[in-house]
Amino acid sequence: SSGGGDGDGDASSENGDGAKWMDGDDALPDGASLRDRPTAYAAVVVIACDRVKYLTRTVESIARAVASSPDPKKTREEFPLFISQDGDDARTTTYARTLEGKFYHVRHRQERLPKLRDGDSARHRAYYRISAHYKHALGRLFDDLGYERVVILEDDMDLAPDFFAYFRRLGDVLERDPSVYAISSWNDNGQKSLVKDERRLYRSDFFPGLGWMMHARLWKELRPKWPDAYWDDWMRQSAVRLGRETIRPEVCRTFNFGEKGASEGQWYKTHLANVKLASEKVDWGNEDLSYLDADAYERAVAEAVDAATPARDPSQITRAEITNPKGVFKVLYKDEAEFRRLAAKFHVFPEWKDGVPRGGYRGVVHLKMNDGRHEVMLVPRDAAKVTKTFAEYLASVDGGKAEVLGL
Repeated sequence: SSGGGDGDGDASSENGDGAKWMDGDDALPDGASLRDRPTAYAAVVVIACDRVKYLTRTVESIARAVASSPDPKKTREEFPLFISQDGDDARTTTYARTLEGKFYHVRHRQERLPKLRDGDSARHRAYYRISAHYKHALGRLFDDLGYERVVILEDDMDLAPDFFAYFRRLGDVLERDPSVYAISSWNDNGQKSLVKDERRLYRSDFFPGLGWMMHARLWKELRPKWPDAYWDDWMRQSAVRLGRETIRPEVCRTFNFGEKGASEGQWYKTHLANVKLASEKVDWGNEDLSYLDADAYERAVAEAVDAATPARDPSQITRAEITNPKGVFKVLYKDEAEFRRLAAKFHVFPEWKDGVPRGGYRGVVHLKMNDGRHEVMLVPRDAAKVTKTFAEYLASVDGGKAEVLGL
């Protein structure tokens, strides 16, 4: 497991049945609640454990992103900053305390080691600790401090200069559109050779994580069933996601530099190290995002697929440079196995979770080629089994589930 917040943050915590929180250093910080900060839009929390050098780099990147925003004072008011520390690493605690006045510091500790599922061994323990830490941090921010929106970062991330403007605008989309699951700053297929347009956003059935915004209504829904481990893969399950989609950018607003972590650098050299971090300061407040409307987006993707030129492999698209210098191409696949073969050819993530290819929308995976001149869609044939849509879930759910969704 990698990408999508899959434990690379080493945001450890120890979880056990009936364990008690030891709240010595985990008392709520003074002045940190939404009641104390009425102009706040979203809390931003860095999930940390014991990688103090990584954490320092992340904090410095956050400071640069705040400073590069159009109104840094307003950004600081709208986005109160938190470090949630798992465990008792002394260097991390000391460093967090030097940030007093800039970051609120909360602590998560447990008395017992996590109880592992059948088939898991001690080397999987970090994933249990991470899941418990996430649950604790989100509970603090949503339940105890009263925030409506929370942006979750890990301790190994660089931020783009328009990071805060991006979440300020997209948070409004999350607020009003019940078909949006979360807002992410990350494109799993965001390698330099596969992206170009820093203003382009997509809807995706795959929850990417890695710098993402959650709404309080989703937390209220997920909190009672939060998993003991592998929280991010759990959020990708169809039975949890219920057809809702995450909005993510073409060009990432976070860069994950954490080669060392709980997932032991899986995918790092092949995918994560080559991800492009956005450099433009997009004026998100004035961007027309009407194309992200669920119905309009679905129609646009269907029309694009219908109009695209069929292709079979990357060399065919590259050869088309002369006759079709700005073409849109589609490459069809019939099942997961064929998708994985195509993914290897086009250098996109080969992962497939519960009927959803990583980065996909209705099974369609977008990428760019040849310095952005060609757009390519990997498209499922009609027989390919892809996930249900939000509308399909709504048509089939009973009143109880619709109530959970706030509809």
